[in-house]
Amino acid sequence: MKVEVKKISLENYKKFPSKSVDLFPRTEISGRNREGKSTLQDAYLDVLTGKMANGTEPTSVRRKENGVEVEEDIVREIETVINGREITLKKVTKKGKSSSSTSYFLNGGVKLSKADFNDFLKEEIASPETIAMCSNPSVFLNMLRKSTSDARETLTKICKFDMEEFISSNPSFKLAKEIIKDKSIKNKSPEEAVKALRSDLKEKKAESKKTSDDISKLSKEEDGHTSISSMESKNRSLMRNFPNWKNRNRFLKVQKKAMTAFHMKSVV
Repeated sequence: MKVEVKKISLENYKKFPSKSVDLFPRTEISGRNREGKSTLQDAYLDVLTGKMANGTEPTSVRRKENGVEVEEDIVREIETVINGREITLKKVTKKGKSSSSTSYFLNGGVKLSKADFNDFLKEEIASPETIAMCSNPSVFLNMLRKSTSDARETLTKICKFDMEEFISSNPSFKLAKEIIKDKSIKNKSPEEAVKALRSDLKEKKAESKKTSDDISKLSKEEDGHTSISSMESKNRSLMRNFPNWKNRNRFLKVQKKAMTAFHMKSVV
């Protein structure tokens, strides 16, 4: 899949009566505040995702003159090349007496319903959520802050990650599936999850030590055979689980480092 955006054209969109910007493999857009840099990003995401760069609905994009909205149509058009095919995507919003209506066009004259337009984008490019996340790093970072599990699920879908296939190729990560599904850490950040597992491991060690001390104490008592047997069984169970607790803690450390590296790449 290769998608190139070649040109963005606007009419009566925010501050622009008419504006066209040619884009290249590497394009730098600069200017003073309120000159329209963010407007180009909004228009791009408006067409491809139906949302603005900040995630809100595009309800206040009509250009104004002297504080009054103009009557002319709002046009935002993107010229793209998708897998070698030139495709133009356009949205036109007309102002009505009580509300506005938006029409969707493909390659200039082919009018589509909103559903068909979005289906075309999903099939040819990606879902609106994926496009937004790949076009604007803050979208994913905001998702990560709200829910680590949702962010992980979105990345899994984008990368077409298969847990079973990964584990079969990387046996050392066989506990990954169990850890990710653990409800106690599911919605925690890597840092919080590592902290929680360390606390759990510390508690288990303390519990095992207390059991051992109790066994030693009871062994000195003549009638402590039943209690000793019960505590020895409990201690054996605790010790059998120590490798799992340690491995879970070790795996979360690796996950924390990987997520930190991903954050750095996203910011860059």
